[in-house]
Amino acid sequence: MAARSALYRTVPVGGPAGQRAYLNAVIGLRPPEGMDPGGLLAALLAIERAQGRQRRERWGPRTLDLDLLALGDVVLDTPALRLPHPRMMGRAFVLVPLCEAAPRWTHPVSGERACDALRRLDDAARGGVQRTRLHWDAR
Repeated sequence: MAARSALYRTVPVGGPAGQRAYLNAVIGLRPPEGMDPGGLLAALLAIERAQGRQRRERWGPRTLDLDLLALGDVVLDTPALRLPHPRMMGRAFVLVPLCEAAPRWTHPVSGERACDALRRLDDAARGGVQRTRLHWDAR
């Protein structure tokens, strides 16, 4: 693991009303040598399934959601995967932990730094992201 953020409690964005808050974090990984973006996404989806994730509705309640946000400077637009993640630069629940884990991360297409994108968001969006006192190793 190259880097990781703290755990953040965040309000749900999109999806059906009445969802509970989520825990969000960003982890920087070095994929295994030779693993392509599709293989990495498949591995993340397999972890979700192994943990009981069932995809029933878009943005619906879920027990685990592992997103592949970016992979170096890779730019990809396929039906299965878009890199960098197309909505990440407008979502405080991504940008707050990303700026903690990788404060110099820069979008490979726009050239905008994630922390600059976070500053552009309004106070209401940033306020929906609260750092927790939870620890990664808590059981």
